[in-house]
This record gives sequence, C-alpha cells and structure tokens, in this order.
Amino acid sequence: MSETTRTELVVDLEGKYNAAADAKVKRADTSKLKEIREKIENPNVSQAELSKLIALEMAGILDAMNVYLDNPNSAIKGMMENFAIKSLSEQLKGVRELGRQIIEMDNQAKRDFINFDGEKFQFVAGQWMQMGVEALRAMGWDEHTVTSYVKQFRSQIEMNELRIRREAENIGTNKQK
Repeated sequence: MSETTRTELVVDLEGKYNAAADAKVKRADTSKLKEIREKIENPNVSQAELSKLIALEMAGILDAMNVYLDNPNSAIKGMMENFAIKSLSEQLKGVRELGRQIIEMDNQAKRDFINFDGEKFQFVAGQWMQMGVEALRAMGWDEHTVTSYVKQFRSQIEMNELRIRREAENIGTNKQK
C-alpha cells in the first residue's frame, strides 16, 4: 500500500487560499527553537552546530516575513499584515540575541580561569610548596635553612599576591603587557 500525504491549506472566511496564514502554520512546523533548546542543554553540542540551527531558524523567520511582503493577493492587509511582520521581526531579533548568548557562553566556557581562593588551587599550591621543601631536603639543606626558605617564600607570595592576581586576570586580554 502506498502512503498518502495530507497537505493542509489555510483558507480565509471567503474560501480563498490565505498564503500568509498558511505560512504561519508552516513556520510553526519548521521552527528549530525546540531543537535549539535541547542542544543548548547538551554540553557535547558544539557552538558551530548551534549556530547552524540558529541560522536555519533565522532563515525560516525571514521566509515567513517574505510571504507577507511578497504576496499581493494576501487576504490580510494593512494593520494585520504590519502586526505579523512586526511580530516576525521581533522573533528574528530574539533568535539573533540567542545566537549572541551562545557565542558568549562558549567564550566563557573556553576562558582560562584560576580561582586562587578555591580548594583545588589551594591544594595544588600546597603540593608544589611541599615538593619544593622535599627537593631542598634532598639537596642536603638543613631544617633551619628549609624553614627560613619557606617563610621567605610565603612572605614573597603575600607581598605579590595582588599583582599576581591582576596580571593573571589580564592574560589573554588586550590589557596583557
């Protein structure tokens, strides 16, 4: 048996084909917003794939706008047509903003951030300090000299902490020296 495809046409109250209303029905069927939303929630989806879906959504909105602009026989004229075009224009702005947000999210995710006050950084810094102490002992330094080194090193860290934080924050930006 062959499968039949049912095509719905939108007609106005006078029984005339209404291309503008038909475009709205098709627009709802072809919208990529649900798929975009699902992909945003998936951390394994690339920015390129999301950008492509957003571009397709924008093209769909522009196609729907063109139905209103290019159809001189449209049953909807004047104020209703202007409202529809304005609505689609606002949708286009929203989708464009969504694209900007995705780029910003991707940039934030790629940002090399150091949390100097975080537990992980404190642990790693402590491990480095301990390895340094063990290296000094392995080189034959006496305990008094090792303790003096550790105190002097900590003092240097305290004196330079703000500068180090500031310079680390500027790495990868235009502010970097």
